[in-house]
Amino acid sequence: LFSKISRKKIENFQFSPSSGPVEGGTVITIHGRDLGSSIEDVRDRVFVGGSRCPVIDYEISKKIVCRVEKGTSSGPIRVTVGKTGSRTAESSQLYSFVETSVFSAYPPYAPVSGGTKIILYGHNVDAGSAVQVTIGEVPCGDVTHFLRIFAFCCVIENYSCRSIFEDQGFPVGFAMDNVTLVRNLGHRIQMRVVPDPEFAPFKGQPIVGGLPLVSVTVGRLRSELGLIEYVDPIATLRLWVLVSLPFCSKISIFYTNH
Repeated sequence: LFSKISRKKIENFQFSPSSGPVEGGTVITIHGRDLGSSIEDVRDRVFVGGSRCPVIDYEISKKIVCRVEKGTSSGPIRVTVGKTGSRTAESSQLYSFVETSVFSAYPPYAPVSGGTKIILYGHNVDAGSAVQVTIGEVPCGDVTHFLRIFAFCCVIENYSCRSIFEDQGFPVGFAMDNVTLVRNLGHRIQMRVVPDPEFAPFKGQPIVGGLPLVSVTVGRLRSELGLIEYVDPIATLRLWVLVSLPFCSKISIFYTNH
């Protein structure tokens, strides 16, 4: 909210987001009333924590959109309307310039067909107005923040245009507003892209063991979930089918050869 600092009041001010990277580039949207009758009334008159915020979009009287330049620390947003500065407001809420970083990604692999949701962990990852994530050159879309400043997730698109014959590692790229120095995170974080799994009939006698089995019906597919061990004269194949209930949307299959 904004407080009055002159004899004429600018009413009902709010802004978002409340933080962005120190490198600047964050697009800030300010809503209110009596914000002038033309963009010229507010051009070069918006400051965020002492940093200039050039206006890039404007709606008469009710909205200002600006892109803040680089800054440090925290401070209020100040808006002056008109050449004479007869109406000025300063926010009681502070905008914060923060350092952003990404530490790790999970899971560390994904199939070539895409659709895998990955979680990226870091610090101040909820700041800014726009976040882009790439795996190699392939976008990771549908970015969703959770755990406040510590994590966000995205969904990998498919790699079908690439020839992937075996496991390959691709750098995880992260960009926020004007933060370009962390574009490929120095190749510190790698995501393995693997061929889609293939299934073939298995001949052998199944020996069922492990934890109590749980019956699950998905459409016309009925499965008994648990530890299933197949034995033949050559090898033992152990197959784990894992689900997460009640929020299961996919069944994951892992196997090991012995």
